[in-house]
Amino acid sequence: MTPDAATRARLRNHWSIYLEGEIDADASKRLEQLIERRQIPSASVYLASSGGSVPAAMDIARIIRRRGFKELPQSALPTH
Repeated sequence: MTPDAATRARLRNHWSIYLEGEIDADASKRLEQLIERRQIPSASVYLASSGGSVPAAMDIARIIRRRGFKELPQSALPTH
C-alpha cells in the first residue's frame, strides 16, 4: 500500500535520532541544541546507554515527551 500525500509529507519531516553511550551531565543540553539547530519537528529517538547521569537521563526523557517524539530501545533499531 502506498502512503497518501499527507503521510509522505509527514514522513519527510520525521527524523531518527540515535543516542548511544554513557549519559553525561550535558547530554540533555546537547540533545536540545541539536533539535533546535536542525529544527526537528518529529523524531524517533533510539536509546543505547549502559548508564550515566540519572538527572540528565530524566531530562532527556522530558525533552522527548514534551516534543511528542517516540522513544525506542536499541533493540528496535531498523535492520537492513
